[in-house]
Amino acid sequence: SMMEHLARAAVELHHQRTGRKKSSEGLLASPPTGFIGSPSPAPPATAASASGKDNTKIAWTPEEQEVVERAVSEKKSPHAIAKLLKNKTEAQVKAFLKNQAKSEEQTEALADDLGSP
Repeated sequence: SMMEHLARAAVELHHQRTGRKKSSEGLLASPPTGFIGSPSPAPPATAASASGKDNTKIAWTPEEQEVVERAVSEKKSPHAIAKLLKNKTEAQVKAFLKNQAKSEEQTEALADDLGSP
């Protein structure tokens, strides 16, 4: 039904954005009808493949982290940092910087808690 299709589409989009689902078949692939094990159609091309950036790769390599650290120390914008990193978007850079700041705050708070009697 249409509601099931929309629910599957929402879940697949969520998994793509969070990097949780990494299978060759998308959730939107038609359920098998007829023969068991019949090949399912390939997932449709996404805007990410058209733009040349791989939006499914979420993890940051140590090299990418070093580039971001250098760029931040040089006061570069997230847009400029994304241009330095060929496989990251501006939104991914912004999210990374936000998560790094949050992690540093938590580390400082923990250090303060452990340091106080």
